[in-house]
Amino acid sequence: ACATLVPAVEKLVHDVEAVVRQALAENVPPLCAWLRASLSPALYTTNVLHILLPLVAELTTDDNPQTRAAATAALVEVAQAVRHED
Repeated sequence: ACATLVPAVEKLVHDVEAVVRQALAENVPPLCAWLRASLSPALYTTNVLHILLPLVAELTTDDNPQTRAAATAALVEVAQAVRHED
């Protein structure tokens, strides 16, 4: 799943439509929760903390204010769910 998910997220982060980038950001917390339940801790750390979240962090400097706000809120929500062992 991650082999196709990460490239798809990369495309969506750079989509020309702000609404697509905003929708991506808004769906990051449930996506991360699903990945936590589906992946081993090592794969979760690699794919979510080291690949997915840095991509979403790019959206915090988006030209669109709604996208920036959604990305910031998503990162805060995911950060609150990160466990020390992650």
